Amino acid sequence: DEKEEEEEEERQRRQLQIDGGKTLKNVMQNLVLLIRFKNHDYRMNGCLPTKEEVHELFNAVDGHDTLAPSGSVRDCFRYNSYDTFDLQSRVCSWCDVDMPESYYGDGYYGMTGKLGEAIEECLSRCEVEMDGFGDFDVDGDGRMDAVAILHS
Repeated sequence: DEKEEEEEEERQRRQLQIDGGKTLKNVMQNLVLLIRFKNHDYRMNGCLPTKEEVHELFNAVDGHDTLAPSGSVRDCFRYNSYDTFDLQSRVCSWCDVDMPESYYGDGYYGMTGKLGEAIEECLSRCEVEMDGFGDFDVDGDGRMDAVAILHS
């Protein structure tokens, strides 16, 4: 069957060879959005982690001495999947949105559609930075497979 052969080729393509010769069968690209609300401009200059620090928090193998001493997000997924799943994160630069936190929170701790406006705004900017989102759709369904959002 041609379809089965294509599926097998795709499965093999996704395998990742890691240190020690182990093969992880499931690799997923995770997009990390960093959102800073308009009224939080004072929070840069050392108060918010840098893009590079967030990258280490999400991706450091066997943790990071100061940023992730008990392990990174990637380590957590690998540990809990018995080394069969590898979440690899790519971090966008901090995105300054147009409105303050109170607007997006809308009195309901962000559980309204207004937070979606901030996410859409940052996704538009991040898409340019990442040169598209194709790498984040491993299963080919037209949707990103994993997104993490951190805000100020």
